[in-house]
Amino acid sequence: MIAVALGLLLAPASTVTVEDRTEARGRIVAAGEGAADLETQPTVRLDVRGRHGADTLALAVAPRLVLTRPEGSSVRGEALALASLRLDVERRRVRVLAQQAFAYGAVSAGTLLVQPRTAPGEVPASPFPFPLDGRVLFTLLSSQSAVGVGYALSPRLAVSASASYFVYGGPDPESRRQLALSSGPSAEARLDAHLTRRDDAAAVVGARYTRLQFELQPGPSSSQGFGEARLRHRFSRLTWAEAGAGATVQAVEGFATSLYPSGDAALVTAFQQRSAHGELAFVARTGPWLNIFTGAVSQRVEGIVAARWVFGRNTLFAESAAQSTVGVTGVGEYRLLLGSAGYGRALSRQLSVDVGVRAGVQEVETCAARAEVLQLSAVVGLRYAAVPWRLR
Repeated sequence: MIAVALGLLLAPASTVTVEDRTEARGRIVAAGEGAADLETQPTVRLDVRGRHGADTLALAVAPRLVLTRPEGSSVRGEALALASLRLDVERRRVRVLAQQAFAYGAVSAGTLLVQPRTAPGEVPASPFPFPLDGRVLFTLLSSQSAVGVGYALSPRLAVSASASYFVYGGPDPESRRQLALSSGPSAEARLDAHLTRRDDAAAVVGARYTRLQFELQPGPSSSQGFGEARLRHRFSRLTWAEAGAGATVQAVEGFATSLYPSGDAALVTAFQQRSAHGELAFVARTGPWLNIFTGAVSQRVEGIVAARWVFGRNTLFAESAAQSTVGVTGVGEYRLLLGSAGYGRALSRQLSVDVGVRAGVQEVETCAARAEVLQLSAVVGLRYAAVPWRLR
């Protein structure tokens, strides 16, 4: 693998891409504080392709810089260094993949749990919970190392196996007071089948072991085993659906073993006209969820609807989501309703601007009390994507 990586660095096709997104945010929490943020995240990416086009190496650096002013406090800075490395090697029927992602720096829950943005053509991701106190500054360490091997049994059938190790949380006792440090290995095996011109299927089984470290003492370790079957169908060039079903068995040290069913379904449809195009996505999911407010695992269900309409240089987008725990009453009960809408305009091929608003309400019961949080936010963003630069 090292020899392949060195060979790629001497390869003839290398491209550098530079992007940046800067956004100003205002957040108002009805039950407590508000905050104003100015965030920028420049990204520099190097892509190297081998002589035969099968081997690729990608290196990306994307520091995240935030100036935030919580209500009643002075302006302070947050800096999170992010980097990733990915090596992909193909030899006839065999494919080998190695990747490493790393992040380290100072963050607060209010800026870390900013709701994810849905890119065109993507299935909407799960929304983040609202932090009960997003003002406390702490150090975050995140590392994900993975290696995988795939083999094509035939033009329609392929198998793969991967192993990974992760670290996520506070690296020191003071930071672990805000976010416990979790770490552990995982392994996964996968079978992919191209059934027909319109249908694909996959089956996945895996296991994961997690260790917890609280502020001054270790927490309970846990072991998970999971399995899932998936099916994807393309109704047409513009419409497709995907569904999956499975289960997770979790054993936590000192507690009884639990079984959590999991499943999801998504439908994405698009339209194209002479001067406009757009898409509409529906998503439903259920599965085990680690409650960040209590540390317990419970069953959670969610539904998301997202829409995007592009006409000329203009884009309108909207999204709504609902989440709720199932089978939980009292401590650990959680519900979230969230809606957002926005407008974007391409000023040129490299520069675009967007504005958006978001409103949500969250109810959660912790050991201390039942909390209801109403959050309103507004965002103004500016994105710059330079023309890729070929080195040779």
